[in-house]
Amino acid sequence: MANTVRELILQEFVTRITPLGINPVGRAEPSLEESDEPLYTVHDGVEERHENQSYGTTRVNLIVTVELGMSSLTPSPSINEQLGDVIKAVIGTDSTFAGLANNITYAGSSPTYRVDGSVYSGIQCLFNVDYSYPIGDPFQTV
Repeated sequence: MANTVRELILQEFVTRITPLGINPVGRAEPSLEESDEPLYTVHDGVEERHENQSYGTTRVNLIVTVELGMSSLTPSPSINEQLGDVIKAVIGTDSTFAGLANNITYAGSSPTYRVDGSVYSGIQCLFNVDYSYPIGDPFQTV
């Protein structure tokens, strides 16, 4: 069965983030226990149709979250460094994923710090993915 453009974009997120860690990148939930770190997870989120569309084309915006979990004695500097690494890995010099997307932009982040004696901190990095496909055929790019 063929993959949709959406699925191919998510797979490319995983491909680009994988070199940052020593563990597999999870999809929608961490693939390993907290003791195996750093943990990177890719979550696909809400997808909305753009108002500005070309004839015969469906143009959508997909929110993708890359989540990182790690332990660190200096969580804020470590998280900020990892955030930079994620942004560079995802967007780098190709913000279209070789034409799968019209454009991918960094949309923001939300750190979470150690609480209740936990040694783990993390950050959620949000990306807006603008992509298009022919009306009725989400398996093809335009």
